Amino acid sequence: MVIKLVTRRLSKLIPVCDLNLPNSDWVNHIFSYIETNECYDKENFSLPYLETSLTYARHLSLRNIIVECPQEIDAITRLARVLSGKIFSSHSYANVLIHVPLQLQSKVHQEEGTINKKFHEHDTWKLFNHLRSHIGYDSRLGLCLEVAGDIPDKNTQKRWLGEPIKMILINSDLFVPDKDSFVRIPEPWMEFIVSILRASCRKIAILVKGKIPVSYMKKVALYLNEVFDTYRSNSLIDQFATGYEDILQVPLQPLQDNLESGTYEIFERDPVKYNKYTAAMTVALKRLPKEKPVVVLLVGAGRGPLIRCSLIAAAETGHEVHLYAIEKNECAANTLENQNLVKTTLNLNPKSFVKIVNSDIREWDAPELADIVISELLGSFGDNELSPECLDGVWKSVKPTAISIPESYRSYIGPAMSAKLYSDTLALNEGDKQSKTDYHYVSLMKGFYPIDSPKVLFTFEHTELSKCPKERDNQRYKVLEFKADIDCILHGFAGYFDCTLIKGIDLSIAPHNFTEDLISWFPMWIPLSKPVDVPANKTISVHFWRNVSKSKVWYEWCISEPEPTPIQNPSGRSYFIGLV
Repeated sequence: MVIKLVTRRLSKLIPVCDLNLPNSDWVNHIFSYIETNECYDKENFSLPYLETSLTYARHLSLRNIIVECPQEIDAITRLARVLSGKIFSSHSYANVLIHVPLQLQSKVHQEEGTINKKFHEHDTWKLFNHLRSHIGYDSRLGLCLEVAGDIPDKNTQKRWLGEPIKMILINSDLFVPDKDSFVRIPEPWMEFIVSILRASCRKIAILVKGKIPVSYMKKVALYLNEVFDTYRSNSLIDQFATGYEDILQVPLQPLQDNLESGTYEIFERDPVKYNKYTAAMTVALKRLPKEKPVVVLLVGAGRGPLIRCSLIAAAETGHEVHLYAIEKNECAANTLENQNLVKTTLNLNPKSFVKIVNSDIREWDAPELADIVISELLGSFGDNELSPECLDGVWKSVKPTAISIPESYRSYIGPAMSAKLYSDTLALNEGDKQSKTDYHYVSLMKGFYPIDSPKVLFTFEHTELSKCPKERDNQRYKVLEFKADIDCILHGFAGYFDCTLIKGIDLSIAPHNFTEDLISWFPMWIPLSKPVDVPANKTISVHFWRNVSKSKVWYEWCISEPEPTPIQNPSGRSYFIGLV
């Protein structure tokens, strides 16, 4: 329920009596609504109604306070000052939801015969953005977005998905009866609302504004339940990752740290990935003659999924395989020893065998040179789990003609606007000297606006495995340019990768060629040290480095347009991937 906590009677401000409801009801079921008309008064230093309403909302421990957003710049600034003092500089747990209409009304506030500064009718996003510019990024600041009138263009709709919408206010005029005596919202509006629900991935309130006939109320409730059912995706990744949406996780470092059994188990749940690997191994084996044994080198065997893929492929082609499974994690190697994967593989050539080797590939001497090298060392950003450096270590153990699975992979980045991800990144800085904006994070990114399509960043190819590492260079540098279609804020970049396991068989988490039902990797969130305003049609120029030393690999990045930002993570000061 939405109520006004304070009413005016003559010259007095009268708060509602807190004894009207139990405290638990105030906390869990009541939203307060605060009007901001007095913010337009330039002569009024104090804003008594606003301040009293906020004070009383805190007294009642309300979790959600809806505040009307003024439609003038100066009024927004006065509102921001009060909110900063009463809520955001305190230890209040209340969420402040700024009520912003998708389209402004045509009325213009006048004062002494002059028209105050006012935003363009279609730029209501700028109202909220101006307020946030004064308050800063705080997870308690959210949006109550009112949908009514004409629906905006697609880019404007998508931009709202990068904002912290916590409530949707639907104007009752949008509900129209259909031929079955039911009520509906026009399809374009419903699609927009569903996109907000999917982007929020959390509890989001939907309220109806205006009068609804009593006979329609049940129908409206049934329809809104239908909308909620519609937004729930049936995709495998959404079922698998429920609860992980927009959660920031520091990427694994499997070379530096040993993975736990539970982590291996999660990876092994991906049927698509291992079906693709089996198909790729089958293709690789068919390139080789059956008259001689095929030596397979598995780098990073884990608990054995790629051993199974390799043996299934060998059983299909009829090749005799000598498979050396290299695993540096002693606990995982013990798990492999306790399995008898050769005996459980049907129709396998009886001369085939699997040898478990508990070692770092860079330190192992092979008893015979490999024809095929297979690995699953890729991270969400392709090379960020040191696949290039690990595969460099096989050079003494392979034939000059050796086939690598994967044979190549590419990282991608695309500019992203996401107030939630940026606010959550800043929150990680509390009590930590390291700048968390210098990190990369794995995240199932939902609440963001892709400012432009991702582009290829770095490419790695493994076609000459026997080449000495001293003759290779895994360092990279690239400049990419993007363009914004509308005014927006650049908070960071979304990172992806795709890979070619073998010609004709690919895996991808990049949006343009995503592998359906692939669940092993989430995208990468790469924040900027500060948000950057990007006007419509302006170029975003990003510089990206991949640096390598004897002990670590790290990334550095910055933008030079539309305005320069500091180089992030110089010398790997905050975030790096260890080589030892």
